[in-house]
Amino acid sequence: SGADGVVVGSALVSVLKGSLDLNDKATEKTVSGVVDLVAALAVSGSNVYAGGSFTSVVDTSNVAIPNAAYLAKWNGSVWSAMDGITSPLGSYVSALAVSGSDLYVGGQFFNLNGMATADYLAKWNGSTWSSAPVKWKPVTFA
Repeated sequence: SGADGVVVGSALVSVLKGSLDLNDKATEKTVSGVVDLVAALAVSGSNVYAGGSFTSVVDTSNVAIPNAAYLAKWNGSVWSAMDGITSPLGSYVSALAVSGSDLYVGGQFFNLNGMATADYLAKWNGSTWSSAPVKWKPVTFA
């Protein structure tokens, strides 16, 4: 617990503003943020992007933010759904990378924002989503 920051635990990652006592489950539920597995973080300017297997992000009233499952943005004050996302991602995000002003998102999702070509890897350029400039399909080993 402590000041603004990132709190990392072995099975739980919370990106939040304020303090959090990881031993206090009642407090954990009332702090705004992502309270579940976060697999990737990326920073661009004053924004922190979180991707993972979380299915909801809650605001300070403990209300789920629409379209923030698997991918969310922290602007230094509040959580929000990722800009430009018009429908929830269908599956988890496992990688985030920033190159210049572009954010690349990788994971097990299909048809991000209804784009048939945005499977597994997509790019946000600050104003619109597009499929990544390369085709990528991860291999799953059993």
